[in-house]
Amino acid sequence: MSKKLRIGEMLLKAGILTRQQLEEALKAQLIYGGKLGTNLVEHGFVTEEFLTSFLSKQCNVPAVDSQELDSIPGYVIESVPREMAERHKVVPFKKENRRLDLALIDPTNLRAIDEVSFKTGLKIRPYVAPEVTIARCLERYYEIPRARRYIRLEPDRHATRGQAVSDVSQVMVPVHDESSVPPGGNGLDADSGEDMPIGVPEAFPDRPMPMLHVVSELQFAETNSQIIELILRFGRAYFQHRSVLVLRAGSFEVVSSEGSREYVGQTKKLTVPIEPPNIIHSIYNNQQYHLGTIPPNPENFAILEQFGEEPGSALFLLPLIYNQRVELILFASRSTQSFALEHVRRFQLLMEKASLANQILLLKNRLRLLPEDLH
Repeated sequence: MSKKLRIGEMLLKAGILTRQQLEEALKAQLIYGGKLGTNLVEHGFVTEEFLTSFLSKQCNVPAVDSQELDSIPGYVIESVPREMAERHKVVPFKKENRRLDLALIDPTNLRAIDEVSFKTGLKIRPYVAPEVTIARCLERYYEIPRARRYIRLEPDRHATRGQAVSDVSQVMVPVHDESSVPPGGNGLDADSGEDMPIGVPEAFPDRPMPMLHVVSELQFAETNSQIIELILRFGRAYFQHRSVLVLRAGSFEVVSSEGSREYVGQTKKLTVPIEPPNIIHSIYNNQQYHLGTIPPNPENFAILEQFGEEPGSALFLLPLIYNQRVELILFASRSTQSFALEHVRRFQLLMEKASLANQILLLKNRLRLLPEDLH
């Protein structure tokens, strides 16, 4: 943590921001002041929760649990003088033996950490916290008034507690029941960022995932299973039933599904052969997506029956191509009101990014391999 935090550069490098978005936020920072992160949130490019989780992972510093800031003992607050807390934008929240847990906006601010440590005589353990959270705590415990911008940005903590501060690398269970989740989304553009939280999809399961968040999670993926889970999660707002089929020994095998309990049970351990003239053979050979009803023939009727669909059901089948071969197919059915033809390109981009993430994983595995004589 010796280098000063450059959050804009980190988000740009990770593919979360575009150069234009970063420049727009930097211009706003010059005009309105505050941290760059706050300006990014005000523009709708990221949320405070996503930003905190991202910083926590990048800097290898834990994110503070908002519940720990709800009732900080007076003796802990008194350990850091008001002037120092205001100047460095820090809040002490736990004191144990000779250690003080300190919430900071910038966990790489060694000057703040050193000064608090010198003043208190305690060993400091830094935690990342959103600027709006720090501002709220400074007002509550030190009576330092908040600027109006921080009050406006503060989320509904009661609605999202336990869900909002989700780690960006959080992994979903691949197979579960979604029968309790109402179908359909709100029809918002998945990349607009308007009226839609970015980076907290689990708190809003029926809303589209922004592509910025998808790219971020793909960069943190450490296994193929995590990539597959992300593909399923991305399609959650658009299709009630979704399965991922992976190429194995001349056929495609369902490795993970999401949807109703009946659908998940029906598709578990399901294998679909690559045999002409079925739709899987067509996808495999043509390497193109299919949207709509499938050709009426016995082979396709057998596939529909296996997935619990009627002969006239509309399907969305989308391949993931690696080394010029289809390695994976998204099999989606029962579209919601949120899905439109324009979203096909978004799904294609998802598969392109997922293929790149898969290539990175393979290269990492090769890097770990050593010749026998070097073990």
